[in-house]
Amino acid sequence: MSEEITGKTAEEIFGSEIPRSEVEMWMKRAREQTPETLPAFLKEVQMLIPESYGNAVHKLAIQAIAATWAADKATGGITGLLAGCVMWEYIQFWMSNTNPQKLLDFGNMLYPQYEEHFTTISKDTFKWLQEEARKRVQEQNMAPRVREHMEEIIMGKVPFGFRVGDDR
Repeated sequence: MSEEITGKTAEEIFGSEIPRSEVEMWMKRAREQTPETLPAFLKEVQMLIPESYGNAVHKLAIQAIAATWAADKATGGITGLLAGCVMWEYIQFWMSNTNPQKLLDFGNMLYPQYEEHFTTISKDTFKWLQEEARKRVQEQNMAPRVREHMEEIIMGKVPFGFRVGDDR
């Protein structure tokens, strides 16, 4: 740790974050935005939420969600299914993450019919894992344990106790 931050509190380093209740209030207001109200709301968020490292996350999330709700209203509204697709577009294009992914709702562990969601990967995902492992083993230096793990995947071992199931 550098001398400049040794002995300082997290608040001194990152700035004071707004409380969760205030984030939730802003998020509630974000849902109400329309194409007409959005520009003023974005400016209000910038002006009224204090600058800090932690608040930068809140501010951007509030503004992005407000813009998404305004765009939703401009199109006449979309279904929950389409809203889920928008979420995956954010992950792919905002986070620059194109790996196969799965969002788990751990509340579903309360219901036996969801067991497959926590134990199974699709054939397409396992094929992708094998291809990616093959490429990385050929192109990268890695720790012996990582290389062994990837070679097992290449040979057909499904990692971490998962099994390959039907594509969904």
